[in-house]
Amino acid sequence: MKRGFIGKISLMLNKAFKMDSKESFFFFSSTFTIFLVSGLILGFKWFYEGLSLKEDFISSYRMVGILEEDLSEEDLKRILTEVQQVEGVKSVTHLKKEEVTNFVSEFIDLGKMKRFVPDVIEIYIDEKWIENIEKIKMIEEKIKKVGGIEFLDSAKENVESTIRFIKYVKRGGRFFIMMLSIGGILIIYNFIHLTIYSIHKKIEIMKFVGASPEFIKIPLIIRGIAAGILGSSSSCIFMKSVLHSEVFLKEFLYLLLYSVFAGGFGSYLALRSKKV
Repeated sequence: MKRGFIGKISLMLNKAFKMDSKESFFFFSSTFTIFLVSGLILGFKWFYEGLSLKEDFISSYRMVGILEEDLSEEDLKRILTEVQQVEGVKSVTHLKKEEVTNFVSEFIDLGKMKRFVPDVIEIYIDEKWIENIEKIKMIEEKIKKVGGIEFLDSAKENVESTIRFIKYVKRGGRFFIMMLSIGGILIIYNFIHLTIYSIHKKIEIMKFVGASPEFIKIPLIIRGIAAGILGSSSSCIFMKSVLHSEVFLKEFLYLLLYSVFAGGFGSYLALRSKKV
């Protein structure tokens, strides 16, 4: 009696999840591997985002200009206007001597040195200009040409080192996640390979009674995919429930897609290598 499509699917699923003790061990080992890999991928992603390097740096970066002594109100307005007109400058704030003194006095006692505290301006740069050190140098050169500014500190070295560090972290993160992803696929491949070895006699019997290669392979591929889905879902539930970390739908779907691919492709490679 021929089975219909639904009957064939039911038979495949039954074959995929009807496991002996050895098969169950390799299945849950594969699931645990995906669980760990998914957790590490999520953990590193949150670590990188938690640093908030780029956002914090952009929001806090500013140039500081020390003004010449005894400037008139007109000179001060002119300086602020000219600096504001420099391309790339977002805003300019004037700090009077009293404000500078109050700020610095949090660190040292300036009670007897007020007359040595200069007028200062803080210059905030447009976000799209900050990641390019050459643009920052260009802004610095234009501001230095404004009359009345005695000294300008743009902290170019800090900008350059911070941007370089952000790039290294980003590249390292991509490499780390890529290696984890490949490692997960290879480990699943190994577990499926061991599963095939452990049920070698069963496979030979199925071949002997006329089972097609697809009937043997598809349940194992389904098992690999199921291990991936179970592992990634468990990882997200663990992160959310136990570690109280927020898992967004986009992150969950990414891990689910990866786990389906890892389980399915790892199983396919193992089946192909054993020539089932």
